[in-house]
Amino acid sequence: MVESTAVMAFCSQVAQAAGYHPIGTAPTFHTHLALECPLPWEREVTDSATFPTEVGDVITHATEDGIEHRITGLMPDPEYMQAGLTRLFSYAHTDDQSPIYAKREYLVPPARLSALVEALLYDKGLQEFDAYEQATGHIRELFVCNHGSRDRCCATFGFPIYRELREVYARAQPDALRVWRCSHLGGHRMAPTLLDFPEGRYYAYVTTESLPNLIGREGSFAALESQYRGWSKLSPLEQAAEHAVLLVEDWPWTTYGVKSAIEVANADDGASTVTLTYTAPDSTARGTYQVKVREAPERTLSFPSSCGKEDEPQPQFVVEGIEKLP
Repeated sequence: MVESTAVMAFCSQVAQAAGYHPIGTAPTFHTHLALECPLPWEREVTDSATFPTEVGDVITHATEDGIEHRITGLMPDPEYMQAGLTRLFSYAHTDDQSPIYAKREYLVPPARLSALVEALLYDKGLQEFDAYEQATGHIRELFVCNHGSRDRCCATFGFPIYRELREVYARAQPDALRVWRCSHLGGHRMAPTLLDFPEGRYYAYVTTESLPNLIGREGSFAALESQYRGWSKLSPLEQAAEHAVLLVEDWPWTTYGVKSAIEVANADDGASTVTLTYTAPDSTARGTYQVKVREAPERTLSFPSSCGKEDEPQPQFVVEGIEKLP
């Protein structure tokens, strides 16, 4: 185990100084719900006094029923919000080979919000909410963690990135991009963190200098390789493998339909083989990559306490080989 002895004020500074690579840390989910929820937020946004109790009850029951989901709170934006209505996004993994999550957006009266959440999580009765659904499938939504009560790294480093994205990038293309301050995305040690929908890709250590490439893809993905946490459709090992392929194929890869599978780990070295089969949107390119990848105990990092958090071992992944099959 590699130990960092640096003493700094913020977890994310410690992580970067230690060379911590964020790949494999993107939370994996089938359905992601994000709803407007005013401040103040508790450490868990669902524990906040402003989070609807009835929605919390539905979420609890869905968890008990084994329904995989994530919940994110969004700070209401004066320019986006509509009086008397609550905005709710649903991003669902409905197609194994789609490069994006299926998006639904609703503006619903608060009294109907819990019923809508239940309909989305249990996939039944959604037709009752057709009148509230918004035709915004063409809009890219960026969630930037600003959850200061969860971790001060997220508020300190997340807000300037949010402001730059909101005031510069979103204003330049108001019909194609919206930016939101959101609750915990996981990975406070990698702040500022960002979730890019509808692709469902997570980024860490985001800087203003990296935004033209991240948003407009004005450059090679290689310039962002150390900021990429992974694609939330995949498990951590698969995320590490997909990262390696993305470095080879560059940004066009993010438009490809991809199906992933993991073979049984090699008992000798602990490595697994991830097979990524892809197809371009126009079917002009298709093929398969096989990537040998393992979690590397010898590279695990342990950071000194900062931001009031306890030390936690931080795993790292190693790609041992990548092959494009004929």
